[in-house]
Formats: sequence, structure tokens, C-alpha cells
Amino acid sequence: MSKDALVARKNAREHQLRQVYATVEGYVPTYEDALNTLEKHLQLNMTPDAVGQWFDLYVRVVDLSVEIRRGEIRHRTERKFLYKSRTKTCRATATTNGLGIDDGNALINELDSIYKQLKKRKPMQLDTLESQLDILDRDTLGPLDKRISEVKRRLEGLQSAYYTSCSLIVHGDIHVELIIRQDSTVLLQKKRRCDDITTCSCPVDAAPWVNFMINPSTIPAKPTVQPKAVTVVPDVNLNDLKKSYGVDVEERERNLESFQNEVDYGVVIADETSSHCDAQLFPPSKRARRPPPEVSPIYDPPDNMNLSCPKTNAGIKQEHGDLIQVILATGITPTPSAGGAHCSVQYGDIVSWGSIPRKSRIQKVLDAVATTSMCIHTWTMHDMDVSVDEMTTFVDAITADSSALQPLAALNARSINFDPSKWAMPLHALTMLPALQHVDLSYNTLSGHGPAIEALLTQCTKLTSINLEQCGLRTVQNHVLAGLAACATAGQLKRLSLADNAFKRAFLVKLFQTLQGLELHMLNLRFVMEETDAYAPSEVDAMFEFDQLRVRHLHLDFSMLITDTSFLAALAKAVGHSSCGMETLEMPSWSNPLTEPWREVMNQVAAYGRIRRLNVRGLSCTPLSVWEDVLRSGVKQCVALEWTVSHVMAEVGRRR
Repeated sequence: MSKDALVARKNAREHQLRQVYATVEGYVPTYEDALNTLEKHLQLNMTPDAVGQWFDLYVRVVDLSVEIRRGEIRHRTERKFLYKSRTKTCRATATTNGLGIDDGNALINELDSIYKQLKKRKPMQLDTLESQLDILDRDTLGPLDKRISEVKRRLEGLQSAYYTSCSLIVHGDIHVELIIRQDSTVLLQKKRRCDDITTCSCPVDAAPWVNFMINPSTIPAKPTVQPKAVTVVPDVNLNDLKKSYGVDVEERERNLESFQNEVDYGVVIADETSSHCDAQLFPPSKRARRPPPEVSPIYDPPDNMNLSCPKTNAGIKQEHGDLIQVILATGITPTPSAGGAHCSVQYGDIVSWGSIPRKSRIQKVLDAVATTSMCIHTWTMHDMDVSVDEMTTFVDAITADSSALQPLAALNARSINFDPSKWAMPLHALTMLPALQHVDLSYNTLSGHGPAIEALLTQCTKLTSINLEQCGLRTVQNHVLAGLAACATAGQLKRLSLADNAFKRAFLVKLFQTLQGLELHMLNLRFVMEETDAYAPSEVDAMFEFDQLRVRHLHLDFSMLITDTSFLAALAKAVGHSSCGMETLEMPSWSNPLTEPWREVMNQVAAYGRIRRLNVRGLSCTPLSVWEDVLRSGVKQCVALEWTVSHVMAEVGRRR
């Protein structure tokens, strides 16, 4: 090839490389918006139809990433393409624009060869362009591609009352299939609709992630409550058998319980005084239960029996003793740590109801507790279907000053299938429990019930643990703030979880001001979204101003607070304050904050030196010099450390 032809080819390839960088860089905001929308609409208890709509968006986001990576176009467009693909990574029949990351890498290699043939050095501008493309691929697009894999795993791991398993199977390059099953029955099987421009049925240049909403199905799916199998254990004392072989059964059980606590709560429980409260904010670990005794079929009471009328213990046993024995065996366990004659009710574990109507079941449990002469300390009904009749009976028992429920100290009602519009009824009833210390209402939609939430937090002055994770508090945040202010005044609060909610910036600023005077064992703000009203200048200009934050375990995983410069500046002051007693700092993120405020936070962590668990995975903006200080003096007591450094700093560290 002549020299003139080589020069012409060089100029053409350099121009195409510049177009590659400009095109890929322009895709980044769109790619981020699409991923944010995809993650936002992935929630618990989705119906199969909702998952199917989410799957259509997932496929489009994957196709967008393929277009950025390989330049392969799979959907209809009015754009005109001037370049052909420079790689073999695309399908033979695919339409390409020649402006993908792979095309850029191929162009760089080809330009190296051309300059060698011309016996010339590359100009500095071209070297800079190649470096910028490499950095864009590694530091920006790489983490975004990983988020697609993460969101796929999250979908397959989500729990729902409407199905038992969800699989997103990738058979090949374009063959993606969604399968949703209820046990062995396939409820939904869906594949991608568009393989290429010629078969695409989408609107021209569509951007489905813009204003994306999951539309409710015309025929709502019915949640399925899985019956729990009753295991009959033979009459063999397994512990005696273990002891005969020299096994220290008590020691093994203590070790297992400690390990399970660490897995469930993410922290090592050091002080025994708070061990009972620690087991309340998050789901309790599985406990061995006594097998139910062999009983005759459940007694069917006559229609004219008044189940709510007071009875003596002997009368209760005589009228429906068989059912009482089943309830006592499967759903009620003594709670010695509560002090006195107290018990815990696992309402969801009781499945042998037979023909007993739902409105009578709560009263049956209360009657069973009455036969034991104990009071209820903990009531748990996690992840189950609760009818309005059942909840009404529960509320009536509270408002009627039931002797069994008045000492109730802990209510666990995570993710129950209950009419969202009826939540005001139980929330107001809970205000009548003077001993209530722990309440877990996570994964329930409480939007529209602000006054009831405020009343609960204000009137229950002994609350030490509150879990309102993913409760849709965006529209009731003023009431939540007023209630938390009352809790702060009472001074009993130790654990607070507001994770996975969207709040205005002004709320978050006032929240940290409110929490300054409290000594919290744990504050959970994972996945918290920070919203700013552009039409309210006071909110935009609101600054985080807290000098101290007495929190032992702080969880900010993937929260937008991590990228807030004002928050990081205040957090640095709090870590450096003499009252700081922080042991856990969890701040993994997909986005890097500004270097200077983040540097100050890490400098204070290094100077503090008492962090036991530090997670800053994904935050690669920390300078190497700061990491040297952290590793030298800041993590002497650390037992768990997760961190990320950029490739450049890792190379510098190896050379040092």
C-alpha cells in the first residue's frame, strides 16, 4: 500500500476513533438513567405480570449496553450509520454503527500498525484520546455493566407472595428467557420480542426507561400462603446420643447461636444487656420447635359459640382442647429473658386451622395463651397473608385491654399481605400498648397514614427499636420526623431503620439534627434516596450541620447521602468528635463522591482508629496516601474490611 493510501487510512481511522469516544461518552447519562429506573422498580412482592413488564425493560437496558459495547443496533431507529464494525464480536447479520467500545479498541490497534508502517510516533493528542477512552471504559462503563449483573441476581433472589421461584435464563447472545413458577407450575414464561431491526416492533428510537411505570394487571394475582410442613420427630433423645459420643451439646448450641446472630444482624453482639433488643430489629433466627402431639381432628365449634366471651381456663380446655394443644405446640414458646411469665407468639407458624374462620383465629390464640397463665411479650406475623377480619380481631383485643396483650413489648409485622388503606386501624391501636418497645413494620405500604405513624411514635414513649424499611414514607415524612423528634425527647430509642425510602433533603437534614442527642446502637439508611425540590430554594440550600453522631453501627449502603458533599463534611466532624463511639461504618456505593470531602472522612477514620467493620467497596476515589494512613493506624481493631482502589493506585502501591 502506498504512503498516501496509508495516510488517508490513518486520517479516517483517527476521525472514527474521535466519533467513538464522543458517542460512548454521550451514552453515559442515558445508561445511568436507564439503570436507575430498572433498579427503582425492582421491589418485593411483585406479581408475575409486574415482573414480566420489568423484564421487558431489562432487555432494553441490556440492548443499550450491547450498543455501547459492541455498536450493535437491535431496535428501530432513524439514525444513519457511516461506519462499519471493526470487530468480530457482533453477530454476522446484525446492524452495527461502528462506534462501540470494541470498535475503538480495534481502531487503536490498527492505528498502532499504521504508524509503525509510516515509521512515525503517535501524536500526543491521539495518545490522550486513547487513554481517555480506556479510562471511560474502565471507571465508568465497567461499574455500570456490573450493575446489570447485580440487578439480575437481585431479581432472582427477591421474595414474593405470588410465586415461589423466578429465573432469568440467558441461553445465548440474544436468547433471554424469564420463567416464573409456583412450585412446579409455570405461571409466566417470557422471551425477548426484538432480535434485530428487521423484526423489531418497538416505536422508532424508543426510550422505554423514560417515565416507565409498571401497570397493574387487569386480573390481580392472588398471593399464595405456603403451608408449613409438620414434622413428626420420633421419640429419640438426640442430645443424649451426642453426649454418649463426647459432644458438648451446650457449647455447640451457644456457638451456633452466636454465629447465627452475626449472620442475621451483620454485627457481633458484644454487650449482653442489649442482646435481647438486637434480635428484634431484624428477622429472628430459626429456632427448633417442639413437634405437635398426635391429636384427633380439630374440633369444629358450633355456630352459636361466642369465642370472645370470657371463659375460665378449665372451660377453654374443655371446649376446644385439641386445637389449644396444636396452637401451644406450634406457635407459642416461653420467653424467659423477658422476665416473669411471658411467651412469644409465632402466628405464622400455626397452619393447622382446619375449618376455623379467619376472624376467629386470633381469639383462638389468645384463648390458648390464657390456658398457660402467661402474657404475650412478642407477637410475630412476618411474610404472611393477614385478612381485615384477623387484623380487626387483633385490634379489638388491644383496645379491650386484653390481659394477654397489654404487656406486649415487641410486634414483628414485616411484609404482611394486608390492605394498605386499612393500616390506620392497627397503627392507632398500637398507641394503647404502654409497654411496647420494638415495632417492625418493614416492607408494608404506609403512605397516607402519616398521623397514625406520628401518633404511634409519639405516644409509645418506651420505643427502643423502630423498623420502617421500604414503607413508602415519601408522602408522610413530616409526620415521621415529628414522631422521631418525640422519640428523641423520650431518649429511649436505640435502633432505627429507614432504609429503602425516598426522602426530601430537608427531612434528612432535620433527621440528623434530631438524632444528635441520642446514643443509637444502630442507624440503617441503606438505599435511601435524596430528593431535592428545585422550586424550593430553601431545600436546595439546606446543609447538613451535625457535629456529633453517637451511633455504634452506621449503615449507608448505596445511599445517595454518600455523594452529598455537605453530608460528608458533617460526617467527618462527627467521626472526629470526642463522643464518637462508632464500630461499624458501611458505605459501599456505585458512585464516587468528590475527592476532598471524602478524603476528610477517611482521614478522620484513620485518626479515630476504633472502627471494627469498614466497608467502602466501590469507592475508588480515595487517594493512596490516605489509604496508607488508614491501613497503618485506622484499622488496628478492624475485623472486617472491604475496599476498592483504582488500577492506577494499585500499580503505584505495588511499585512502592
